[in-house]
Amino acid sequence: MGVKGVLIEYEDILPLEGIFADVGHQAGYTKSDIKLIEKAAKENEIEIIPLIQTFGHLEWILKLDKFQSYRDHPNLPLVISPCINATYVLLQDLLQQTLDMHPNSNKIHIGCDEAMLNNVHDQCYIKQMNKSERYIDHIQRIVNIVHQIRPGIRVLIWDDILRHDEFTKNDKLLSQLKGLVEPVSWNYVPTFHDYYKILSAWKIYPKFFNNIWAASAFKGGIDRFSMITNTTHHVLNNRQWLHFMQSPTFEEKYFSAIILTAYPSLLYSLHILNTDQFLADKPFYDCETLMKSIGKYSQLCKLLPGISIFSSISSLFTVVLKIQNLLKLLYDTSPEYNRKHSFVRRYELDSQLTELKSFQNDLLSSKERLNHDLSNLYSKDIIDEWFDLYVIPIENQMYKAYIDFSPVFNITSWVRRPLI
Repeated sequence: MGVKGVLIEYEDILPLEGIFADVGHQAGYTKSDIKLIEKAAKENEIEIIPLIQTFGHLEWILKLDKFQSYRDHPNLPLVISPCINATYVLLQDLLQQTLDMHPNSNKIHIGCDEAMLNNVHDQCYIKQMNKSERYIDHIQRIVNIVHQIRPGIRVLIWDDILRHDEFTKNDKLLSQLKGLVEPVSWNYVPTFHDYYKILSAWKIYPKFFNNIWAASAFKGGIDRFSMITNTTHHVLNNRQWLHFMQSPTFEEKYFSAIILTAYPSLLYSLHILNTDQFLADKPFYDCETLMKSIGKYSQLCKLLPGISIFSSISSLFTVVLKIQNLLKLLYDTSPEYNRKHSFVRRYELDSQLTELKSFQNDLLSSKERLNHDLSNLYSKDIIDEWFDLYVIPIENQMYKAYIDFSPVFNITSWVRRPLI
């Protein structure tokens, strides 16, 4: 279906050594794991493109005490300071180790998105630059380091900062990156806003960059706490990218590739990028139905790693929706004022709480099943985090409901109005 590579943003799960030895996740990848990934990629003729943030999004390093001096702002572990030479020694070590573990990669992504530079490190005042100049200078230095490690490697970079007017309307500034990087433009919405379609960047980029990449919606691109993927949103986003790349706004020849994600919409998104064929308004939550719809062998679903997790999460999601709808009904029919005076319809309340108890049992069963499936792939801290985000809140809401309505059951007679 046209897949040529896999982009992997490792953050703290890469098995690093030296100064980074005590930085990574203790249950992260081992060197053997990385070799297995490399072996599988080679066997399937897929290139691994490591994504290593080199400016912003470096919380996993800068949060630690021993790296505080590298921060752009002393109180914010977000952006690394471009004003100290130690930054580039540190990043060279990080990039060297990363590329050593990926000997077959001829592309690397250096991140640099959402780098909210404060430019306030003490050393920034020695060599005066504005934020835009500092950003360009930093990228140049990172690219030089990458090319020293692996000459000829292609360097990708997120474009959300580069597409701003201070760059696209300043040829002198942007020309300093000519031929050095390949911008990756991300947009996650199903219908692009007009202002995005007419950005000056689309006319400027071809003057300075040989290749431009697109990136469609990341799995968290809709809601930070989505329990399951909204397939339709991601598919429509990919179709919008397809239509945009084919529009007069931009010459399609300049687009090198599109980076897409969000399992389980990945297969459907690949289908629409290849065919421009939209199958249904209703999201696909069943792998076999999707495979049949796109003319693929549905039995392949059983071979997907994690398919049991997807199935268990889908079941849990259904139960959670039922509980949320019932809780809304419960509180709508018995608002706070009524509960305060125990003026509620007991026959409705009894029925609703009985149903809630049944859903609570379903939730427990679904939770136990999912916990078992997750344990096959993930460490305990990951599983605990997932349940804390998606299950504990609804359990707390049910517990609160029982507390809120328990006084009602002790009432067998009521006072005459007015209720004072």
